[in-house]
Amino acid sequence: MLKELDKYFQNFIEERAEELRLTMKSNTEYQDLIEQIIIAKQNILEVLTEDKKDIFFELEGLQGSLDCLINERIFEQGVLDGLSISRFKNKF
Repeated sequence: MLKELDKYFQNFIEERAEELRLTMKSNTEYQDLIEQIIIAKQNILEVLTEDKKDIFFELEGLQGSLDCLINERIFEQGVLDGLSISRFKNKF
């Protein structure tokens, strides 16, 4: 039963995180930052030699993986904190 609950929460977290990502895409501040990031990356790629571009793409991939991990942990902790607060609140 514990494994099923863990799997349920993992699926819930993944689905909710995707919902939040989609919501953020309509946020103008998010859109502006993404546009600035794209321009900065294009500027970097323009000055890199071909043999250095692989390092840049590797860094991009690692940063994306790290961002995903951090976001998932933050959301997961938020769910756990919400459950804790709910239990605490129900005691009173």
